[in-house]
Amino acid sequence: MIQKILRPNVSRDDFLKTAVNTNRKVLTVFSVFSALVEIVNLIMLCSVSGINTYENRVSFLIYFSICIISAFFIIFDNRVNIDDKKRNLFYNIYMAFLILAQTLFNVYNIYSFDTGFAITIVTNIMAFSAMFIMRPAYALANITLNYIVFIAYVQAVFMTHWLINLTIGFLFCLAVYFLRYSHTCFEIVRKREIDNMNSEIASEKHLFALTREQFELISRSGRFISFEWDVKSGDINFTKEWEEIFNEPVYIKNFDNYIENSKLLDEKQKSEIIKCMENVRNNVKYQKHEFLIPTKSGKRKWFEVQIATQTNQNGEAEYGIGLMFDIMGQKEKIVRLEQRVKMDSFTGTFNKTAIERYGAGMLEKLGLNERLVMLILDMDNFKSVNDSFGHPCGDYALKKAAEIMLNIFPENAKVGRLGGDEFMVLFVASEISQVMLMHNYSVNVIHSINKILWHNKRLNLSCSVGMAVASQGETYNALYKKADSALYMAKKLGKGRVYWNSVNGV
Repeated sequence: MIQKILRPNVSRDDFLKTAVNTNRKVLTVFSVFSALVEIVNLIMLCSVSGINTYENRVSFLIYFSICIISAFFIIFDNRVNIDDKKRNLFYNIYMAFLILAQTLFNVYNIYSFDTGFAITIVTNIMAFSAMFIMRPAYALANITLNYIVFIAYVQAVFMTHWLINLTIGFLFCLAVYFLRYSHTCFEIVRKREIDNMNSEIASEKHLFALTREQFELISRSGRFISFEWDVKSGDINFTKEWEEIFNEPVYIKNFDNYIENSKLLDEKQKSEIIKCMENVRNNVKYQKHEFLIPTKSGKRKWFEVQIATQTNQNGEAEYGIGLMFDIMGQKEKIVRLEQRVKMDSFTGTFNKTAIERYGAGMLEKLGLNERLVMLILDMDNFKSVNDSFGHPCGDYALKKAAEIMLNIFPENAKVGRLGGDEFMVLFVASEISQVMLMHNYSVNVIHSINKILWHNKRLNLSCSVGMAVASQGETYNALYKKADSALYMAKKLGKGRVYWNSVNGV
């Protein structure tokens, strides 16, 4: 936190510019005010008290000096042309002089008049901390210097608790400064972000404010569909690729009606396209969407549509300029990659993570009359296969077992490998009869696995299956626990069988 305050993500140039602009206003107001006040003080001193006494002569000298220095600052700042870096240095020197002069003046008043001017120094330091913009090192050095100077002179005349209170006041000034500094840096960063956003919007607007000639040039430059939609008339022009892919005319009058009456698009697709057109009418500068659209062959393909709004001189939406890219290849590649992530490469079934996520997801989506059937299949005494015939035989047996499950269980049943020689099968049943069928399929799987051959020799493999069923509202962990308990019972009852406690299972 401290490091973030002391070293914020603010560029040196941005901070310098902000400091110079802010400090210039504050110092100008302060100098004008000081000059006027000191002129009034000089007039009153000379006309009322005179300068016969030592104290009055010192006061006259202080008032006159402040008046001259303030006038010098105003003239120098307005007449001398220097860069921001030198001007900021000048301001820092001037600020340091002002606060040190006020501190020494406080000390003089306390010694000369024996009055309680201690509060004035805290007020001066507070103003210095809250009004000016400066780097932490400079602020810390000035506040610390003035504190040391003041304490060194007045510690002999102040009681201890006054000094403690004074110290607390100085610390509070430091806290105010760092809050001010942090806020200033935050404002600078936010302003920079807003400026960058405005620059990007302006650049984007310039990029897409195309003439008709530029539009024609772009449309011929690549194998994509480009179009121009006239917001006022509602008509749309496509390049010839539109007709080649969709067998639709390149010029369509009243595109809104065309979409609403289209028989190729479903209601969701129509709604999404109409929304894009409304965004153009509402002067949304840029849009990007993906649509699954039927082509002339009847096959649905994914297209990415990018639309930029071109405005007239009054800033009103005039045209929607767009490009359509065929992204079917990218989508298919993503699907293949996702499938590879889900699959157990050894058996061709889902891996443990994928099958568990599928099960948890299906339980959340179950309808009122639906059931999720879970089967946990475990090979019996499988270690003996590896020991007797070798690991190649064991690997082959697992692959064949997975192949048998994929072939026997329904196509919409999901088969996954939990690890080693243990598998899981999940199936959503809409009727009780389908649950019974899963039990029968499991028996067929056990018999088929028993017939697996290795080099024409029957391995006499055995497997046990635990079966459980969950209804709407049950959790995945509860279902898994029931299936695992059922598997345990199948093993306990002699292996090579399916166990399903149908009394509590449906």
